[in-house]
Amino acid sequence: HVLFTNGDAALALKMITREDPPSYGNMIKLGGTSLFEATKQNGVQNSQNHHFYGDTINLFITKLAGININPNMDDIHKFTVSPIIPDSITKVSASYTFKEGELSVVWQKDGQDIHFEVNVPSGVHGSFIFNGEPIELHFGKNKFDICN
Repeated sequence: HVLFTNGDAALALKMITREDPPSYGNMIKLGGTSLFEATKQNGVQNSQNHHFYGDTINLFITKLAGININPNMDDIHKFTVSPIIPDSITKVSASYTFKEGELSVVWQKDGQDIHFEVNVPSGVHGSFIFNGEPIELHFGKNKFDICN
């Protein structure tokens, strides 16, 4: 999170996705669908559900997709979407399920343009923030393009 927040998303992604241990990429290469119990390859993985060893999925959702629920800790129906767009990533999609329905975010690069789509369920409210500029979102499908 520190690397993403401070402008070095490329290094963070390289560390996460490399195929040698101890990386998430190595666990995926070995067939993992969650974080392994041990980062040392010993041929036996008795338990492969140690989410407390890492925060990878949270990083993908809150930094790459930019979904932040209740950002000011004052309204459980409020969200912001403020993605970080690294050069090495071309498409991201993520979602969060509120009691009222699913919030989904998709962004995709197309040359210098980035296409965004944010689907907002009825009963929740939020904004899209890019380069410090907030855009209030409405219920339903919100589509817009930003020149990078």
